[in-house]
Amino acid sequence: MPKKKGQNKKGISQAFADFTLNDCANASKTVRRVKKTVPTDIAVSELSWDQIDEDDLDVIEETDADGAKSLVFKKKRNHSRSETEDVVNRPGNIYPEIIWYLVSWYIKPEDVGNFARINKATYAITKRESFWRSFYKRYCRYHLNLPERLCLENNNKLYGLRQRVIRALYYTYNVFIMRVIQQAVHDSQPHTLVKRRCINVWYCKGSTHWSVYFKFKKMQPKQRVEMNKAIDFIEELSRIDANPDEDTQVLQVICQNFYQIPPLMGMTLSSVKVVLSQGFRHRRLHLGFNSGYHNVSKDILPEVSVVLDTVINIYVTCFATEETIRCGFIPNEIYSCTGLPSVVKPDISAKYRTKVNQCDQMTCIFKEAGWMTGGKVDKKKLSEHFDEFKREFPEWSAAVAKLKNSCIDSELLPQGMYLNCPAYDVMHCALTSFIQNTPASNWDREPGTGCTYSRQFAASCPLCPSDCFALLVPAGSCNACLLLPRIS
Repeated sequence: MPKKKGQNKKGISQAFADFTLNDCANASKTVRRVKKTVPTDIAVSELSWDQIDEDDLDVIEETDADGAKSLVFKKKRNHSRSETEDVVNRPGNIYPEIIWYLVSWYIKPEDVGNFARINKATYAITKRESFWRSFYKRYCRYHLNLPERLCLENNNKLYGLRQRVIRALYYTYNVFIMRVIQQAVHDSQPHTLVKRRCINVWYCKGSTHWSVYFKFKKMQPKQRVEMNKAIDFIEELSRIDANPDEDTQVLQVICQNFYQIPPLMGMTLSSVKVVLSQGFRHRRLHLGFNSGYHNVSKDILPEVSVVLDTVINIYVTCFATEETIRCGFIPNEIYSCTGLPSVVKPDISAKYRTKVNQCDQMTCIFKEAGWMTGGKVDKKKLSEHFDEFKREFPEWSAAVAKLKNSCIDSELLPQGMYLNCPAYDVMHCALTSFIQNTPASNWDREPGTGCTYSRQFAASCPLCPSDCFALLVPAGSCNACLLLPRIS
């Protein structure tokens, strides 16, 4: 009968043990032959190379007193020993906590994680109220783009202070703002929100669009609820690192039109589908919702369906940023991103390029092209010119149709700071119509060149001349830009 595995382990261990009284007088069985003494320390260097276990030994180079080098085998370090002994015995300097507190005044917001991982003192500093209020004073206080709900001047609450400061930095700190803009395209994956519960829906009206926000929370059905654990509410209200929106994400959908959303609170997102809308200029978003968490499946039809057409952009963020785009001067990249062909003949525009102001320049161009007679714009000839432009560039047909309706057929208010310059008003209105109705293929032809921000700017902000941002403008001028902040 074969022996079981591990049956001879005891005999092997006894063979290498010291000679004791149990080997003779106190032996349980009669000992006929006394075993030979076996040394416990076996010379590792006497073993051959094929008898050495690579997992137990290391090859180390040693140098003797004569300078001769030799390779010896030594046992590996016992990894079962606790790592705390190594940390205690590790060489280094221990600085007072006040030193780290002074260093924290010069930490940038993007380096907070690295600062907290230095030691226990730095981690404790990141839990203090003064640490986060110092960030607010340096980067957020009295900033024009900061929403009123995130201002801390008259708010002394400690609960969730870290969360409020971090959100404020995404409105005022350029590094965080550019991070959101650059990662918006890569992070816009609404299908990752499937099996999350909708806890809120709200709207926000922009200048030329509507933004619909869906707030989803990650479900944790297997999470154990500790009913017997007592909660100290006074201590809970003083938690600086509290985050009421933990495990939540916000789906932001920017549309050209307003869409009524049915009640969705408490329902689970079960399906997401994004397709091209009619005309191939925008996208259509289909969202399916079910009442239960376990009813989410591809084979089950959604109980409630939400369809959003004419979708411009889709964003998935950890929290809502209602005004990511800062309206102001027109970005320089917007002209190269649109790829707009020349509306005026190059020889005519070059002829009057040296005019003092843009009003005189546009007036001379309109007279040279035959679009102006007697100080008034000849709308018939100008409309015929844009019809010819549409036949030559059919991809701009939608922009030309919008241009003729809003810039030629209707009376225009002063677009810039010139009160009586119809040629300038018509040309600037035409430029605005072309930019806001640029084909989607033109925006996406050169990815990674800043066209993402330019596209968001064109969809969210009025396109205002640079003169309209002066501290004082003539009364009645710059009608579309009066609500934007002035500069000195």
